[in-house]
Amino acid sequence: MAMVRLAALSPLEVDPADIAVALSLPDGVTLPAGAAAIEMSAEQTELRKTSNERYVLGARPDTNGGTVYQLAKDDFQRFKQQQALISSWEEADSDATHGSFSVSLTGCRTEVGPQPDGVVTVSMRTASDGTFFPVIRNLPWSEVLSETNLSGLPTC
Repeated sequence: MAMVRLAALSPLEVDPADIAVALSLPDGVTLPAGAAAIEMSAEQTELRKTSNERYVLGARPDTNGGTVYQLAKDDFQRFKQQQALISSWEEADSDATHGSFSVSLTGCRTEVGPQPDGVVTVSMRTASDGTFFPVIRNLPWSEVLSETNLSGLPTC
């Protein structure tokens, strides 16, 4: 169901205030300030133009013991301007316009971890009045390490 909801997300139409990522990490792993971001890129091959932006996500505690990351209000206008630019390229020539939208998270380890038996849970919300839906649920930390080659996770 998460993949269906994510596939239906239009990065060019979503309100930046609606995007939120909830993250629960095992003890001993954290994200330093500025380590969570949305990255949106596009290329218009006929015009030979590109647009690449990175939007840092601010953190706040979640009621479930995790952390919620959202776009800073100061970045809303820049996000909307990029959406308008890419939309104009898409309207002019959709076959020549290609893009990507991703959330990047760069963690580090604290002095106690990471705990090898811990789990990672990631949820997302794409409407400010909507609920969070799971993207990754209780993924063992050991799998995160093996899939991402993070054996050398830096110290915070």
